[in-house]
Amino acid sequence: MKRFLDATVGLDDCHHIIRVTGDNPLTDPSFIIHMATYQSKESLDYTYTRQIPRGTRAEVISRNYLAYLHKIIPDRLNTEYMTYYLLQDVGQRRAEYRDKALPSIDCHNLTIDTRDDLNYMRNLLENFRNPHLVSLEHIVDFINAEGLLREDTKEAVGLMIPSNFIIKRERIGSDGPYGHGSEQ
Repeated sequence: MKRFLDATVGLDDCHHIIRVTGDNPLTDPSFIIHMATYQSKESLDYTYTRQIPRGTRAEVISRNYLAYLHKIIPDRLNTEYMTYYLLQDVGQRRAEYRDKALPSIDCHNLTIDTRDDLNYMRNLLENFRNPHLVSLEHIVDFINAEGLLREDTKEAVGLMIPSNFIIKRERIGSDGPYGHGSEQ
């Protein structure tokens, strides 16, 4: 979290941070624009999506909310599971962004966490003339048409979070530190 906050030092006009991780090589830029616009319009602290495949998602986080979270987490050096912290209810205004024009295509896993993931992605992208210009929908359509859905994504896998990651809630009044309720 500190890296993201440090990147905004001296940027007084920076009120929101777009989080894209290196293991998500197919992050969809158009979805980021829609999410950022939605967050700003709705005055949210955190916007995420589950509508598109893992490995293509980004998050939009208000700088103030991220600074608050960084202050209250129990182990500031262990923030690898940042999304876990972002989703904790501490009174922030958060919402899951959904594009009503797009069907849910969240059953795919397009992250690169292992060598097998990397090989899968290489093999997948070899099927496209210019993989840098192919749309997310086109990739998902291709996976579905060719029967390339990976076995490890056919069932949802739960993520176990160690108990020392639990955030202590520091409520200010009944609505939390942000003065409003949680999920939209």
